[in-house]
Amino acid sequence: MCATRSDRFVFLPVYFGYERLVEGETYIDDLTGRPKQKESVGGLMRALPKLREKFGHVFVNFGEPIALDDLLKRENPDWRRASAAGRQRPPWIGAVVDELAQEIMRSINSAAAVNPVNLVATALLATPRQALLASDLARQIDAYRRLLAAARYSPRVTLCD
Repeated sequence: MCATRSDRFVFLPVYFGYERLVEGETYIDDLTGRPKQKESVGGLMRALPKLREKFGHVFVNFGEPIALDDLLKRENPDWRRASAAGRQRPPWIGAVVDELAQEIMRSINSAAAVNPVNLVATALLATPRQALLASDLARQIDAYRRLLAAARYSPRVTLCD
């Protein structure tokens, strides 16, 4: 199917969150500066059994849709005529791609799901020795929940009970 001038292309950012970190080992490797392994079909096949493991509850939230036409018009109001006139990549398109990437990431973050595992991890990581008494942990989690409820980052962020 060919696109017509009335078609609107929209990016719908989606937040996927798990109670357990899916790529925990890779994340630790990244943090320690270990070189990233090249992705391959063999690597994908070796990773398949991991996908059968339990990751707890899965949270799926949708971010604010981003209309490509609006983004292009902000950068170049006459973008349709300019793109029809020539087949070369316009010099301003790189800035649009960068802005689109930033907007998509902001929209995903604005749709985050705050779950019990996030709250426990945040509370523990904020302490000098990553340890708390159970009563202090409960108080800290309650304080984070109240703060998140009172100062909402975004109306799309969901907060567990």
